[in-house]
Amino acid sequence: MSRHRPDAEEAANLQYETEHTRPGRGQSVTPYLILLVAVAFVLLVVAFLMQERSNQAVAGLNQSANSLHTIDQLVEENRELREETIKLQSDLADSQEKNRAVSEELAKVRQELAALRGQLSSPEPSPSAAP
Repeated sequence: MSRHRPDAEEAANLQYETEHTRPGRGQSVTPYLILLVAVAFVLLVVAFLMQERSNQAVAGLNQSANSLHTIDQLVEENRELREETIKLQSDLADSQEKNRAVSEELAKVRQELAALRGQLSSPEPSPSAAP
């Protein structure tokens, strides 16, 4: 078995063809690169839209948290107002009790005053008319 060695002319011809001809697949890379860039662009747009949606969701959650904080403040204020109402009702009951006691005392004083006026207006025997 002998090895076939290309002669110099054939070798030069093969080298020339290799250096000066383009492979048939070299032209098909361009559409793949365009497709790759287009897909990358689409992925960037999708990522942007997802980020915007995420930002909107976070903003909604922040608004909900602020609403909950406001509700907590209102509940606390309501509790404080109820406690103040109970205290004021207690103070009112105490004041009404004091008012009743003062009214009773005033009625007694008026009765005593009327009795004293009655004694002053009735003729008393004068000490000089006594035997």
